[in-house]
Amino acid sequence: MKKIMAVMLVTMIMIMCLSGCGGSGGPYTVTFGELQIQPGVTTMQEAEDAGYGFNDLMGGNLVREEDGSFSTAYTKVLDLNAEAEANTVYTGLVMIKDEKRVAMITIVNESAKNAPLKECKISAVTVSFDDYEVEKAAIEGVAFDNISGETLAEVLGEAKKTPNYGYEYSWARGKYSLDIKYQEDGSLESVRSDYNEF
Repeated sequence: MKKIMAVMLVTMIMIMCLSGCGGSGGPYTVTFGELQIQPGVTTMQEAEDAGYGFNDLMGGNLVREEDGSFSTAYTKVLDLNAEAEANTVYTGLVMIKDEKRVAMITIVNESAKNAPLKECKISAVTVSFDDYEVEKAAIEGVAFDNISGETLAEVLGEAKKTPNYGYEYSWARGKYSLDIKYQEDGSLESVRSDYNEF
């Protein structure tokens, strides 16, 4: 009886491993020019060293463009030497270049003590269609303008779930996830790469 139970246990573990339950793997990489952001790995300092700044979403100024349209300019940047509280997630931040928003980000200080913002890890990065015009982006090597559920499936395999009537595709690698969302007309809305450990 013990032998049968042991065989059943080993079989269940093998099935779980093969089906991806509790799977492992690295973060889904989002690339902006030479900067590769790996949520849960890349720090704010690394992004700043590559020429990017940060601000909060509400920190921009409305600017009238030559064609009469309006955009938001981010003229101030966060001081990365400012302290982040211990064990804290900060949302609603924007990554900027040339005063324009490149992506929305979430950062995390996983440390049990306060630390400078520059040491915080980028835990999520969201690229929307509007942001793409500012800085060309790629997700897992697929250019943002070529992204679809189908093109990512070629690179990542089939989506793990497709809720919202096919307008959202999701993939997962252990503590990392990637989601793409479409508007009802089928146009790409956003791509989000996440570190879900914290």
